[in-house]
Amino acid sequence: HGTRCAGVIVGDGTGGDTTGVAPGATLMVLRNWAYGWSSEATHFLAVQYAVANGAQVISCSMSYDRIEDANPPVIPDYVTHRIIQEASLAAGVIQANSTGNNGDDIGVPWNVNAPANCPPPFLHPDQAPTGGLSAILACGFYRETGIIDNNSDVGPSEWYDPGYPPQFRDYPWQGGTSMGLLKPDVVGPSRVKTTTLGGAYYLYFSGSSASAPNLAGGLALLRSMHQQASPERIAEAIKMTAEDAGDPGHDNVYGAGRYRVDLAHAYLDSIMGYGGLFVTAGDAFGDPVDSLEILLDDGEVRGLLREGSLSLPRVLPGLYTLTATGEGWQPQSVPFVQVSPGDTTRIALMMDRVHFGIDPPALEFAILTGDTARAAVTLENDQPGTRNYTLSARPRGGVDWEVDTTLTMDRLAGVDIETLAAFDSLLLVAGVTSGEATLWRFTPGGEFIDSVSLPVMGGEYGLTGLDAGGDSLLYGVTLTTLYTFDHDLNVIDSLALPTSLAWSLAYDDRTEQFFVGDYIGSVFRLSAGGDLLETYDFGAPVAGLAFHAEDRRGAMLFALTPGDPGQASLMRRNMGTGVIQGEADLAPDGADSAAGLDLEALTDAPFWDLRSLHHSGAVRRFRRELRRDAYDLPADFQVPPGGAAVEVAFHGPAMNIGRHPLELVWENRTDGWTYLMPVVVTVEPGNRAAETAAALPEAPDLLPPYPNPFNSAVTIRFRLAKRAAVRLEIVDLLGRRVALLADAPFTAGEHGVRWEAGGRASGMYFAVLRTGGLRRAAKLLLLK
Repeated sequence: HGTRCAGVIVGDGTGGDTTGVAPGATLMVLRNWAYGWSSEATHFLAVQYAVANGAQVISCSMSYDRIEDANPPVIPDYVTHRIIQEASLAAGVIQANSTGNNGDDIGVPWNVNAPANCPPPFLHPDQAPTGGLSAILACGFYRETGIIDNNSDVGPSEWYDPGYPPQFRDYPWQGGTSMGLLKPDVVGPSRVKTTTLGGAYYLYFSGSSASAPNLAGGLALLRSMHQQASPERIAEAIKMTAEDAGDPGHDNVYGAGRYRVDLAHAYLDSIMGYGGLFVTAGDAFGDPVDSLEILLDDGEVRGLLREGSLSLPRVLPGLYTLTATGEGWQPQSVPFVQVSPGDTTRIALMMDRVHFGIDPPALEFAILTGDTARAAVTLENDQPGTRNYTLSARPRGGVDWEVDTTLTMDRLAGVDIETLAAFDSLLLVAGVTSGEATLWRFTPGGEFIDSVSLPVMGGEYGLTGLDAGGDSLLYGVTLTTLYTFDHDLNVIDSLALPTSLAWSLAYDDRTEQFFVGDYIGSVFRLSAGGDLLETYDFGAPVAGLAFHAEDRRGAMLFALTPGDPGQASLMRRNMGTGVIQGEADLAPDGADSAAGLDLEALTDAPFWDLRSLHHSGAVRRFRRELRRDAYDLPADFQVPPGGAAVEVAFHGPAMNIGRHPLELVWENRTDGWTYLMPVVVTVEPGNRAAETAAALPEAPDLLPPYPNPFNSAVTIRFRLAKRAAVRLEIVDLLGRRVALLADAPFTAGEHGVRWEAGGRASGMYFAVLRTGGLRRAAKLLLLK
């Protein structure tokens, strides 16, 4: 029963094609009843626990009947229910409760069970007399036709027992001489979809046990959109916008009517007088920040900032303090945020990273194509023992299997294509057209250049696998033979294969070895002379292969298998451990099966690209690791007590001209934490060291910092006539070191190092450069 109620509210759709009403809500499960141990007291405890632990909406599909002809009579503890529900309302909670399934069997005024007979948070204008309020919205149920079900409880209820406290004798009925308390409050649908105990979704969960959680899901939606709307205002919106049914107005069969959450949402928009708030957040480099929790005051309004922005369109007018927090970021508070009715206030945040004693917390370089950017990073260690670190570099945001680019090759529509490879700065696709083996050549961006017939590659499939052997050789396989082509696509060598069903090819230029996959699922590792060295079993036809020597987890052999029609399943074999396992689905939409695979060290960016070819003719590009020739880092190192400095370097010759957002992953294996350091390398044309060698000063030169004065960050540039050890630090007016920016050798030429002032106070600072026994200083003015 509880599982089905939960599915109505928060079912997330994984068991079928239907979700609950509020699939994004957080569910607190409280066991309220079981044979042999529960009573009304457990219900009271459950409500109190929910309120104490921050619940905003309670859904209860349990209620307590009045059975006067039992021996002894069963009379619910109405007074305690009322006390609990009034306290719940005072705490800001609203509760959707089933009325029971008695119809009119018990008789007025006791048909509606406790606690559903407690007053609602808002009294409908038709309610007279008026009295106290509580958290309860009592929900009856109607059939698929919209007509009330015969088993939906009928009101009114009465609060007028002489034994009640005086404040609870506020809704007399007195045998029908007075109105009593109009009940139910609203009615909702029965026979709704929900979860089964097996996890699937099914139809026909019925009764007020089904309609109450359906209402609770709607209340959760309203509370998430209208965070400052009180339970009283939400109940008002629900009751005043319900579709009238039965007798006009609020009756005792349909209540206020069939509730409509969409109309209640619009009603609240019309009465609350909202203003709006739009928050953006970036880091020191201007890149958007993700996953920040934004709070107004003590959480009166909250939201999750994603990909740099958050819109809060419903905020009551007033003056707030905004707080931004997120894992890995310094908390930030903005006081005196004014929100005005009908207007949107905009707030821009600049977030600083928590850097775990790593200084500087971020790096930014501006270099020429022929230069190398170097920096010393200081790691604190105030512990008595040595700390063990691992350091790696990667693209900003990490490496995943989200498609970076999709190329659609219209020229290949309807062609039987088999494989692809990057060669001679072009993209080659092999297949068969009109019974003839053919190579189509495209630009890296997918523009068609020409096609080349390969008559020597006869047969039904032509070339089934391709891979480049450096800049001058191309390798290809047919079902039975491995061919070597020169730059002009002339065959210069061939080898017989240990299979007659070869379907893919990869080449390891470090060892000059081949990997040949076949239709059975085997992959053969061959020497340069064709000798069989090893066989691997991938368990499925291998349509594509790619060997990646610089994968972050060690050398990997990737295999693309079509599996069932419409799939492109990527598997990997770790060449160090020999373990074969699944990696990703490169066609998650299921519409495009695998044809080939290729991996290339890009020449226009410092990354590896993996490309998958699909039978539709589409080529999907996946950005992978940072190329190893683009940086120098100590992969594993130790930091002794007291701390140490580590030099990192990024090489301009390995990067194309432009701005490259990267990150360094500092993993403290001793203490179990990881810090992601933002790095930006901007590469400009030229080689400053070669171009300016004659003009370089004999002594080191500290150039004017820019910008200066500055608000949060400043770049400090200096020139060296020759390679030298450099120590660059920031000191305050008393000569105390504020930050160590560099402590490492630098090459001849001009260099720039960025200082992130972070939480430093406004005022005068000095950049101090020391090298070769000489000292240079420059003033810095920080203004906030």
